[in-house]
Formats: sequence, C-alpha cells, structure tokens
Amino acid sequence: MGTETGSGQRSWGRAGTLSAHGDPTTVTPEGESSPQEEGDDPMTRPPRASPAVRALLVWAPFLACAATAGAQEEGADRHEVRSSFEVAVPLAPAVTTLEGRPHLVYELHLTNFARGELNLTAIEVLDPEAPDEPIAGFRGEELGRILGGPGVASDTDRHRVAPGRRVVAYFRLPLDPSAAVPSRVIHRVAYREGEAGSEAIVAGDAVAVDTRSPVALGPPFRDGVWIAIYDPLGARSHQRVLLALDGEVRMPARFAIDWFMVDEKGRAGEEDSERVASWHGYGAEVLAVADATVVAARDSIEESPTLRREFDPGLDGGSGNYVSLDLGDGRHVHYEHLKPGSVAVAVGQRVREGDVVARAGYTGHATGPHLHMHVSDGRVPLAGEGVPWVFRSYELLGAYPLPFRGSLSSFTEGELWTPVPAGTPKSRSMEMPAPFAVVDFGRRDR
Repeated sequence: MGTETGSGQRSWGRAGTLSAHGDPTTVTPEGESSPQEEGDDPMTRPPRASPAVRALLVWAPFLACAATAGAQEEGADRHEVRSSFEVAVPLAPAVTTLEGRPHLVYELHLTNFARGELNLTAIEVLDPEAPDEPIAGFRGEELGRILGGPGVASDTDRHRVAPGRRVVAYFRLPLDPSAAVPSRVIHRVAYREGEAGSEAIVAGDAVAVDTRSPVALGPPFRDGVWIAIYDPLGARSHQRVLLALDGEVRMPARFAIDWFMVDEKGRAGEEDSERVASWHGYGAEVLAVADATVVAARDSIEESPTLRREFDPGLDGGSGNYVSLDLGDGRHVHYEHLKPGSVAVAVGQRVREGDVVARAGYTGHATGPHLHMHVSDGRVPLAGEGVPWVFRSYELLGAYPLPFRGSLSSFTEGELWTPVPAGTPKSRSMEMPAPFAVVDFGRRDR
C-alpha cells in the first residue's frame, strides 16, 4: 500500500499496490499530525494516537458516566451535564478490499442537539476489544476532509456545527491485512462549545460490523482500457450523495464507479470531443457481471448528440436509461446512462455472465459518455443502500495521481496515467479497483 505525497503524486508501497489516499492522521493533544519515522510506512500499521489522548479516549465512557452521575447527586457542582452530539451509524460498517487491503466503509452521523455551536476537534475509531490500538484518528485538516453532509458547503469550515445541524464523517478505513477484521467499532468524538470552550468528549455505542464477503463479479466490458473514476473525498462524489426517499436517508451509490474508456494516450475521444459519438466508450457493449435476473430496465430517455445538453433530466431521470440485475442474496447491480435503443434485455429475463445487456451512452446526468455501475440492496438505481463488491480478476495498468487535480478536459485532451512499476504484479483478484485506477479488461486471461 502506498501513501499520498505532498505533491499529490501516488507513491508505491512495499507490495507494489496503489494508495488511494494517505493514512488518516493520528490524534495528538496539540491537534497536529504525528511525525512519520524514517522507514515507517504508515499504511502497514494501524494509525495510533498519542498515549495521552489514547488514555483520555479509552477512559471517556467512565468519565462521562461519572460526570453525569455526579451532577445528578444532590449538591454536586463539580460536573456539568451537557447536551451535545447525537452519535449515530445508520448502516453497519461494510468490509471491502481495495488495493489488496481490507477497508471499513461507512458513515458516522453527528447531529448537534446543543443550544449553541459545537466545534469538532477530533474523531477516533476503535475496536472495543483492543481500545488502546485505535483503528484510525482524525484531527485538523484531515478531519475536515472526511466531513460533509446535507447543506455543508465545501468552502466552509466543516468543523463548526450549528444547533440542529448534522455533519457526516465518511469513513474508508484501511485495516491491518494480517489481523482479524473487528466485529464491532466504537467512536470517540471530541469537540468544543464555541471557539474558546474546553474540549469535551462524547462516545457512541459499539456498532456491529457487517463482515459478510462482498459479492464477486465478472467484467462489465469485453475489452478496452477503462478508468475507474470516483473520489471518496470529493464533495460532489457518488460516495457522498445522501438521498431521503420514502422517509429514509440512504446512499445507493456508496460503492459506485463511473467507467470512462481511454486510448493508449489517455484520451477519452477524438479531437471533436463535443460530439458524443466521438468518445471511445460510446456504444461499448455492457455485459452482465454475473448470472442474474433482470428486475428493472428503462430505455425511453433520449440523449443529446453533443455534450451541450439543453435540458435537466431531474433526479428520477438522472440515471438515464438503465438496467438492474438481481444477483441474489438481496443484492442488485445497476448500469446507468445507457445508449437509447440499446437495452437488449427485458424484466424477468434470465441472463448469463458475459451476456450483452446494453451499450454505454450519454443519457441522464453525465459529464461524458460512460457507464455508471454500482451494487445496492434496492431493485432500482435510486433505491436501497450501496453494498460492497469486488471483481474476481482484472488487469491493473496504473492510475492517475491523487488527489486528482484534473477535469473532464484532462481526458478529452489526453493525460497519461502513472503506470504500474516494473516488477509489480498487474493481475488483481477479489478486490475493487481504487479511485482513478486504469484497468484493461481485455487482458484478463493473458
């Protein structure tokens, strides 16, 4: 596993795998990141807090209980009972494999029930069976990067939470591959009341981890070089879009990837990139990734012949034309933005892995012709919660540096990826491609 360097370049770890993001910072009393010792790869060890903060966080439940009990005793005046954050995990943390390493993926919802503004200063994630070995800790800028939520603008101080507002911490936590996946996690949330208040800590209940194996899938394409475009830290990325439908908040595209096809020079299309048909991925065959049953399909939305769309498809039309397949065990794969007239299956039809179900297009909300793909427990694209998945095998060619500083023009004008170093295995198995990984689906069996 590698780390993200200060220049935004992706470095390569001892195992030769790509790092999607650097390690979460450890928590120190002064609020700064712990310095990395020479020769110490932070991605090969669990993030650790300083001894002082570790002790404080471990004893937080006891201190909180003591404070509450003491304040309620007649005449007690040394402790204060205070209303602060509701600490909630709506969906159990899920386990998936990224770059050869297990990750916990989930969201922590923090709602301010105090009368005044609360300023988040740190969040720590621990295994209750080993509370002195934190899984991850975040403070300062690192904390700000993982925070978001409804109404939280990307250009605001995300640490400051007004009364009645909610902030969401989006976790994608690397785990020690040599250790067992924790069966439960707990959270310690440090905050201040206003700007000058003393730091206080609230602890959430232990949350069970969903340790079921991700569904294993075949390739969605027959051949070609494709970029796995997604950014868990992006303010507008699929991995941060919460939808309140039917009275419940869900994240259907938690594990979504937008697949863009490029040529050997990293170009997504020909010189006339405004023309949809000039893009390399336009019209590419989309394959069933498993034996499955078609449970939903739409092929009625037209597309613009150029990138200059003159209409807003709305939330319902944002998926464009789509196909949804029932994979069994309550899991469904969804293909979106399909080319008009290309859907080759009907609801109720059984398909075999490798069957053509449609062709990639430019319908719905799309920045260019591509295939959006995700797996959820809902029967249609916007329903249900996103659940983890992996490819049984694929060929990794390289990746674009993270954090990605480019835009759509980076791919229309051509920007070559950073190749996998010589001697590094390219064949990957039973893992989900990392953000901005470059995959060659045509070389799986070579």
